[in-house]
Amino acid sequence: MIDARVNYTPEKAGELIRQAEKAAGSKTVLAERVGMTRQYLNAILRGDKKMSYGLQVMLECIGNEQPRQ
Repeated sequence: MIDARVNYTPEKAGELIRQAEKAAGSKTVLAERVGMTRQYLNAILRGDKKMSYGLQVMLECIGNEQPRQ
């Protein structure tokens, strides 16, 4: 089992969102895939909201996919 206390890195939110956005093809598609709005993802990028561990896992999975054409 993964220990979120050890593997949770909210300071990498911007990097993970950008990587996952590239793989998803757009921020709109990414937001739909993670069940959030583009505005919420933007709030995380600005530092107004904190990335949850669950979102981190989803972003890492999406970011590791091949980019959509």
